[in-house]
Amino acid sequence: MFCTHCGSALEDGARFCGHCGAPAGSDGVVATGGPDDAVRERLAAGDKIGAIKLYREATGLGLAEAKAAVETIESGGRIGFSPPASMAPVALGASAAAGFDDRIRALLLQGDKLGAIKLYRQETGLGLREAKGAVESVAAGLPPGAVSASSTAGRGLTCLGCVLLLVLAGAGLLALFQIPIRMSGCYAQAIELARNNSQVRDTLGEPIAVFPIVWTGRLSSGSDGWVAAYDVRLSGPKASGWLKVRATTRDGFQQTHWNQFSRVEATVAGKRVEIPLR
Repeated sequence: MFCTHCGSALEDGARFCGHCGAPAGSDGVVATGGPDDAVRERLAAGDKIGAIKLYREATGLGLAEAKAAVETIESGGRIGFSPPASMAPVALGASAAAGFDDRIRALLLQGDKLGAIKLYRQETGLGLREAKGAVESVAAGLPPGAVSASSTAGRGLTCLGCVLLLVLAGAGLLALFQIPIRMSGCYAQAIELARNNSQVRDTLGEPIAVFPIVWTGRLSSGSDGWVAAYDVRLSGPKASGWLKVRATTRDGFQQTHWNQFSRVEATVAGKRVEIPLR
């Protein structure tokens, strides 16, 4: 005996189809009333999730549609059931099926995967997940690279281009910030003061390396001249620290004689050390 809804074989004495859940009649053939009664039994047992799952398997509907149908049944209503094309006893003719596959392939070749899934759902009545799986199976049968060249690779290249653009923009802004600071006289003067300071050498060890990028700070000019306030990372064999450059000048910013109020800060053995540079 077979289910008249999905065509699955029935076990002897089965009350419901093991595949779609539709109830069986007294003659062992699934009745035409649909899965409503089976859903009611699941609801009576307090298994609403199981009822929704059963309804989805029986009808091919998506989760939202099946949930709404089960809640209608739960409130006393009855849902008319028309099996989706994928469950219908009579399949499409060979020519019609071939034409349908060609339409799906044409959409995939245009890079319109969503359109192909939508068409598949409209023609078969399947839920979103099932239609997506079917369309991906069709895509796997296309010539190698046909889908990826038109859609996936195109989107991937677009995303990669956006990332590269952001990286280049960030590097450009960082360079605009670095150039004036590296060209200023106070930068070279402060590093020289730090390297020549005996307490800094004893604290960090030698040689003292200077990190090439200044991440934060400013170098500005006003009526009183130039003001420098930025931090430079220093590191040595014993410890690492920050060169806190704080300096002013009334001359050009490339002058090497700035009024320095800079200091080196480091943490050694859990203790913070501040070394003024004069």
